[in-house]
Amino acid sequence: MDQEQQPLTPPKRVGLAANPDKTAAGSVAAELITAFLRAGIRVAMDGKTAEIAAGVSDEVETIIGGIAELAPVVDMVVVLGGDGTMLGAVRELGDIGTPVVGINLGRLGFLTSAPSGGAETLVAALVAGEYSLSQRSLVSARVKRAGRAADTVLTGLNEAVISRGSVSRIINLETYVNGQFLNRFHADGLIVSTPTGSTAYSLSAGGPLVSPAAGVFLITPICPHALANRSFVVADTSEVEIRRESRADEIILSLDGQTMTPVHEGDVVIVTKAPYTVPLVMLHEHTLYEVLQKKLHWHGSSV
Repeated sequence: MDQEQQPLTPPKRVGLAANPDKTAAGSVAAELITAFLRAGIRVAMDGKTAEIAAGVSDEVETIIGGIAELAPVVDMVVVLGGDGTMLGAVRELGDIGTPVVGINLGRLGFLTSAPSGGAETLVAALVAGEYSLSQRSLVSARVKRAGRAADTVLTGLNEAVISRGSVSRIINLETYVNGQFLNRFHADGLIVSTPTGSTAYSLSAGGPLVSPAAGVFLITPICPHALANRSFVVADTSEVEIRRESRADEIILSLDGQTMTPVHEGDVVIVTKAPYTVPLVMLHEHTLYEVLQKKLHWHGSSV
């Protein structure tokens, strides 16, 4: 039995964090609360979830604040939303280390473990210990500021992206791996992706799909001017250094499309693996391969 199939004990207390902008969030939260309490599992909610699930039960505790305040006092955080909600939850979670499980209220749901109608299934699997923890690596991007400005450090689960700003013009990005020159990419930008992010922006840019357990980074140019420029895979122990050309227009560094900072002339972006991982809860019946088959509509050849 491999690491991702070892049976685990059910949580004694779970935290609910819902995206209030999702229409079904309130009703799904109420369904989850009922199922968890019936199974003898205590429930807490963050402030936003409490607003849309008000009056469901006096047994549910409201934690003032968001996931950063909720996660330390529960055994597991259940996130209600889509992939964007999950990425935001991981960012708020930081290095706290509480396992996270998602119920998909969005479109794709690569990071979630159950559909919106799967509350009962999720609770039953957690109670039976029929789940595993998939330790996901994160990417850390540090902008070494020219002059006296303080460095900027951002962290993401999916990817770090260096791209042009509002001007529609190709930019040049000198890229080094462990101090060795790799390439000068002439493109709309460059993606440094984790294995988890291989199903996100990197995939749209032509990058390969990678198992979350693989210890790699994917370096993928966005709309490269040279056809020979393709994704390059390096060990996630590598340091990827990216330098912008001095005459370029506005260039932006973004992490998971949610946090961003400008990269000015003379700045250097250094991308490495973050010093911590995030444990994502995976149900035994919800494997990566099944997700890919469903989301990417893999049905095999009819020939």
